[in-house]
Amino acid sequence: LFREIKEDQAASEAREKATQSAREALLRLRQGLAASYGSSWTQTLGLEGTLPEDAIEILQHTERLKARLQSKGFAWPAPLDPDLPAWTQDIFQTQLDRVTSTLQGHTETLVRENKETQQARIHRNERMEETQRVLVALNSFMETIARLNKQTEIANRIRPSGRRPSASDPHDDNDTPTNNDTPINNDTPINND
Repeated sequence: LFREIKEDQAASEAREKATQSAREALLRLRQGLAASYGSSWTQTLGLEGTLPEDAIEILQHTERLKARLQSKGFAWPAPLDPDLPAWTQDIFQTQLDRVTSTLQGHTETLVRENKETQQARIHRNERMEETQRVLVALNSFMETIARLNKQTEIANRIRPSGRRPSASDPHDDNDTPTNNDTPINNDTPINND
């Protein structure tokens, strides 16, 4: 479990770095497009305004951009200044893919690591419950053996719940087992035939 938690932390940190990197790349793309085609074109594409900061929102935003590029009737304009480098729709699509591919990979890794950690926690809890059942059964068995040997003081210390009797609990001084089985009568002789 500790290894899984550590892997979760590493995956989370890697995704945070990839998120920051993707956001910075989108900002650079917006600046480049605005320089070549004007701010009205970046608005048309959906790159104006505040860009998302969350990894999932960045991925969703870039998917909307890609869908807009593939929409019917979409045409890439000519640059405002013919001396500036011209972009094409394919170049922009490639840049978007480059921006999101690393972020998508880190997001998938984080989701996988979170699932593995959750499974490790479930497994640990199952093992702990199983161990607790075994310990309660063992304590009950040991308490019964102690009572059969008329070792009341030891039997009172061995409780299936794992707790010791308290001074304020009046039931802790009796000789009956603490489980719901039939009480053992210490006065009845045991027939070992």
